[in-house]
Amino acid sequence: VIASFKKKGGRIGLGLEYDTAFNRRINEELLTATNDIALRRILFYEKVYSHVARHLDENVMLVRYERCFSDPDRLLREIGMFLGAGALSKPAKIRPAEDKPALSTRELRLIKENCKSATLLGYSL
Repeated sequence: VIASFKKKGGRIGLGLEYDTAFNRRINEELLTATNDIALRRILFYEKVYSHVARHLDENVMLVRYERCFSDPDRLLREIGMFLGAGALSKPAKIRPAEDKPALSTRELRLIKENCKSATLLGYSL
């Protein structure tokens, strides 16, 4: 996800949310936290996904993007069972990114140091 922020460019690439009144507070917090764009992208991820991780003990099903490619049929069955809707039909085809932007060794180290929510969401650092 952090690599996709980098690839996207614009405000997201700068580690900021879109400039709307709703997002102003998070952008101010991120700008105050650091001038380092790579670190700010990581802090942006952590801010958003740490909020998601807090809800994992509730009636929430975590769906990791990668599962859409590794076993999409099983994933759809699991989502259908979770929703009590039975089997779901396949939605529009989801394709993996054609070119994954590379993260530097420094960025990977910063992720390990700052992304505590990633392990809660099932990613190994």
